[in-house]
Amino acid sequence: EFLQQQDVLSLSDLDEAVRDEYFLLTLKHEWLKGFKLETFKTAVMAASFGLEFNKSGSPGSKLQWDLVCPLCSELMTYDPVIATDGYTYERHAIVSWFQLHENSPTGVPSPKTKEPLPSLLLIPNAEVRTLAREAAERRMTG
Repeated sequence: EFLQQQDVLSLSDLDEAVRDEYFLLTLKHEWLKGFKLETFKTAVMAASFGLEFNKSGSPGSKLQWDLVCPLCSELMTYDPVIATDGYTYERHAIVSWFQLHENSPTGVPSPKTKEPLPSLLLIPNAEVRTLAREAAERRMTG
């Protein structure tokens, strides 16, 4: 009932809604008492992407989860890049991260390791883009 009141009528709507922190906090307060928000958010993403999600809260299909940007939680079909921490991100997400942390006294931290990045160099990751586009196409065709 709460989800219908919020116009969340499909898995796609729920996937979009869980990216909104206010929605998540309201959902937790009203309906998810005792649940960890990150686990719930990850489970919704898994279902939306058609990936496995096991009880421990970790994704079941490592290869496909590597195609999801750890910053924006989107399948990296547009412009995935490798940062100097060795991880791949969607370009728009990592550039926003750089801008958000540009005044950090110790340098811009890695979103994954929290260690300062040696540089802000970004290298296109064509392999991830190709695999993500193939995964998206499989998802669309069922």
